[in-house]
Amino acid sequence: MTAVFVPVVVVIALITFGVTWWLTGMIDTALMHAVSVLVIACPCALGLATPAAIMAGMGVAARHGVWFKDAQSLEAAGNIDTVVLDKTGTLTIGKPTIVDHVMVDKSIAVDDVLQIAASVEAHASHPLATALVNAATERNLPLMNVTDISVIKGAGIQAILKVWVW
Repeated sequence: MTAVFVPVVVVIALITFGVTWWLTGMIDTALMHAVSVLVIACPCALGLATPAAIMAGMGVAARHGVWFKDAQSLEAAGNIDTVVLDKTGTLTIGKPTIVDHVMVDKSIAVDDVLQIAASVEAHASHPLATALVNAATERNLPLMNVTDISVIKGAGIQAILKVWVW
């Protein structure tokens, strides 16, 4: 009896998958319907449903730009309660940009601060330094001459900026 029942259930699930995919054009819905047929028909199908669900989840994640090393990593992700991101954009496109600013002292113009910061940061290789220089370039702010540049690992950069007032 089992030799006939299991293959028939699998064939019905495959037909369900094909018809649902053909009618809706949505592979995730078709997979869900096919797995539902397997789960309802016999509990032993849960052994098939779990790997199928994991693969479907990995497929959806991949379409949204999230990649998992393997199925075990996807399963482990369900237990994550904290995500830590670093400031260099390693988990993004790796090219930080200036998207907003907050001025504590409203009497100082944003462009003035950006011009000074970009003039110093032009001598650093950090991705955030590049973001400042790019923002100044986009605003057509000329970089000022700086001297005595010192890059202090883990602490930043310092330089002397000479400004002539006429």
